[in-house]
Amino acid sequence: MKRQLEFIEQLDQYGCTIACMAMIVGMSYFELREMMHRKMDKFRHGFVKPGNIGFGCIEFKLYLKQWFGISSEFIKFCDLDDLKQHCVLWIAPLTGPYTYIHAVVFDSCTRRILDPNLQDKIKNLDKHNVVCCIAIGGK
Repeated sequence: MKRQLEFIEQLDQYGCTIACMAMIVGMSYFELREMMHRKMDKFRHGFVKPGNIGFGCIEFKLYLKQWFGISSEFIKFCDLDDLKQHCVLWIAPLTGPYTYIHAVVFDSCTRRILDPNLQDKIKNLDKHNVVCCIAIGGK
């Protein structure tokens, strides 16, 4: 049985992926961030500051499986109504310079988007700006 996800705010500049993963696995933001620092060599050696951890969808899927035994799959995103399970979505801006990609979570129990960056207000979410969608609990 699926559980409703608890909202977790990102607390670092590039922490949207940490917050999204924390929502999926049910950990606190800081607990997950500290675990990542212990598990990842490049962070242990001080190449990346704690507040600058950010990672993409391929790493997200890999870490879910390796560290938590949670399977997931890449799926094509067309519309929120099509999503049947919890998903993590990477969103690119539709206007202005293409300078960042932001991750959010779709909670399939509440059918709502959980945006870990309270400063960002998701106004438009469609097949044009969702660059990656990972369904949690897939293959």
